[in-house]
Amino acid sequence: MGGSAKQKSKGKVLITGAGDFIGLRAVEMAVEAGYEVLATDLPGQDLSKAKTAGAHTINGDPSVHEQASGMIKGIDYVFHIGSGFDLTKTREELLKIHYESTQVLGRAAAEAKLKHFLLSSTADAYSPDKRIPVTEDFKQEAENDFSFAKVVAEQEIFRIGADTGMPVTVIRPSIIYGPGSIRRLSAFCVTAYFLSDLIGLVPKITGGPLINAVHVDDIVGSMIFLSGLNEADGQAFNVADNDWLPVGEFLEKIWSALGVKWSSVVLYMPSNLTSVMAGLANICFTDWAFDQINHFLQKQWQRIVVDRKIKPVFNPMLDKTYFRYLIRDHVYDNTKLKQLGYQFRYPHFESGIAQTMDWYRKAQWLPETI
Repeated sequence: MGGSAKQKSKGKVLITGAGDFIGLRAVEMAVEAGYEVLATDLPGQDLSKAKTAGAHTINGDPSVHEQASGMIKGIDYVFHIGSGFDLTKTREELLKIHYESTQVLGRAAAEAKLKHFLLSSTADAYSPDKRIPVTEDFKQEAENDFSFAKVVAEQEIFRIGADTGMPVTVIRPSIIYGPGSIRRLSAFCVTAYFLSDLIGLVPKITGGPLINAVHVDDIVGSMIFLSGLNEADGQAFNVADNDWLPVGEFLEKIWSALGVKWSSVVLYMPSNLTSVMAGLANICFTDWAFDQINHFLQKQWQRIVVDRKIKPVFNPMLDKTYFRYLIRDHVYDNTKLKQLGYQFRYPHFESGIAQTMDWYRKAQWLPETI
């Protein structure tokens, strides 16, 4: 385990959320990098893929002290990734997943005198009144229950680090995508198929607020790079690629990677949607309206799944909170991370999304053609 038999282990790392998208990829990449990996997730979560990747596995709840202490025995590093990117969960559920687990696991790690505790947070935790690009010193102000749980988890682990001397680092990823992602980009992906089937064309969209994203390999790659690095102690790092894309171009690159044949219709999206669209989201887009939209999306996708004989993995949903996210600029500066020497595997969205869409088609999560 942890590379070839002749390769010396880089240390033992505990990876939480190993049954989910990011956590599983962290297991695979940490094993490839030469770490001995203990993969964990909540009871009932499937860890068979993590075991196949070369990790030891244990199901448990890191928010329970006795279980957290058991996980931490003999461990050098923690990659606390967790799971729970689900904006439909209650605040209480999200606090348990993110804040309470960080608090309990962090204390257990400090007591065991671990070499480094790395927490995956979110770039969504910055104030909505953003400058461009957002740097790590910018004010944090949670816009939803998910980002609130992440902000207080960050504060707690930094407090533990300051109290105990345990090295602590936080990463703040932007929009995350990559092979194996089910929730994050599924609605964007399937929309191209809906438009083609329902109206016979896919219009090109231009303009819109600016965003940048990050491939899952750079989430994990940055954590591996930062682990054990003295300069990273007590620091937070934005993790986002180099491309500042208008939302229209962001969608165009996703749909182009799917092989869309563009119509002559071009829709322009204004760059400043914040005040107008935020108001409309609150006034016109009620919970009932979003429920009806999502019911339609899911029925249409079920038809495509059956007709095109693909796997029923995606469950496309439009969330009001995520809708608000896309009507503002969300550009995060990655200079701090790059100045330490990290080199992005996917510095540009176009190459990363092409690799991702190719994976989806080969895995039969999406049809081969539009």
